[in-house]
Amino acid sequence: MTTYPLFHHGEISVQEKLGVAESVARTSERMIRDHMPEQHRLFYQTLPMVFLGHQDIDGQVWASVLCNQPGFMRTPSDKKVVLNATPLAGDPLAESLKLFNESMMAEFPVGLLGIELETKRRNRLSAMVSDISSKQISLNVLQTFGNCPQYIHTRTRQAAPVKTQAVTYRFNQFNGEINQIIEQADTFFVASSAGRSIQNGVAYGADVSHRGGVPGFVRTEDNTTLLIPDFSGNKVFNTLGNFQINPAAGLLFIDFASGDVLTMTGNAEILWEHPLLPYFDGAERFWRFNLATGLLIKQAFPWRFTLENHSPNNLSTGTWQQAESAATGNEKAE
Repeated sequence: MTTYPLFHHGEISVQEKLGVAESVARTSERMIRDHMPEQHRLFYQTLPMVFLGHQDIDGQVWASVLCNQPGFMRTPSDKKVVLNATPLAGDPLAESLKLFNESMMAEFPVGLLGIELETKRRNRLSAMVSDISSKQISLNVLQTFGNCPQYIHTRTRQAAPVKTQAVTYRFNQFNGEINQIIEQADTFFVASSAGRSIQNGVAYGADVSHRGGVPGFVRTEDNTTLLIPDFSGNKVFNTLGNFQINPAAGLLFIDFASGDVLTMTGNAEILWEHPLLPYFDGAERFWRFNLATGLLIKQAFPWRFTLENHSPNNLSTGTWQQAESAATGNEKAE
C-alpha cells in the first residue's frame, strides 16, 4: 500500500477504499502545511470562540468550545497559538488540562477548528499543548489547512456575551430534553483521535470537525445511539480515518439561542451500507454514535447567535422522513 506522509494509515485506508487516495495525495502538499499562513493567523485573532478536540487520560474523546472576546487567540509565530480562555463549567477538558499540568499526561495532542459563522469561513489545525497557566493554553502547531464553507449555516452574533450561571447534568441515556436539542440541531461538532504523537513523520493526533445539515439530520435511534449521514466533503477523511484506528468519538451540540451545550463521548461505527442509504439524498455513507456518557451544561455558552440563512448545500441533501418514504415507495413498487 502506498504511504503518503501527511496522512496516517486510517485516513489512507478510507481514501483508498473510496478511490480518492491518489488525487488527495497530489493536492495535499498545497492544502496541508506545517505552519499557519498569515491569513490564518489573522483569522484566528478575530474569533470569539474556537472548537477543540482531545482524548482524555481514560481514552475518551471530547469536543469542546473555548470562548472569550475577539482577540483571545494570539499567534506569536506561524507555529505557535496561545489561547486566553478556560473551558466551560463542567467541561472534561478542564480535568485533562489539570492532569497535563501535573505531568500525568506525557503528551497532549489537540485538534482546533476556527469558524466564523457570519462569513462561513473556517480553518483547522492539529497541535500539541506545550504549556498551561491559570487562564492560558499554549500550543505548538503540527499541521494546518483551510476548509470550504460547505454545510455551514450563516449566523449573526449578539454584540455582548450573556452572563449566566451554568448548571451541569450528567447522563448515560438520552431523554426528552436532550433529544429535543439533537433533533432540532442543524449543526454539531465531532472530535476524533488517532493517537498521541507524530510517528515516522506521519501526523497522528486529535481532530475536531464541523457537521451541518437540515434541522434533524442527526437521528436518535434509541436512548443510547445516534445515526448520522456523511455528506460529500474534502475527501481527506480525517474524522473517518481516525475512526478506522480508534472508534472513540466526541460530539458537541450548541443551542445558539439559549446557550445550552450538549457534549458527549462514546464510540463511532462507520456504516458503508444501510437500507436507507440509497434513498437519503446527498448521503455517501452513514455512521453511528454509541453513547458512553454525556453532559448537558445549561446556559454555558456565552454568545447568542441568530440564524440568517441555511447553507445552500442543504438543497442537495435529504431528510430521514424523505428517505423512509422513498424506501417504502420502492418496496410497494416491487
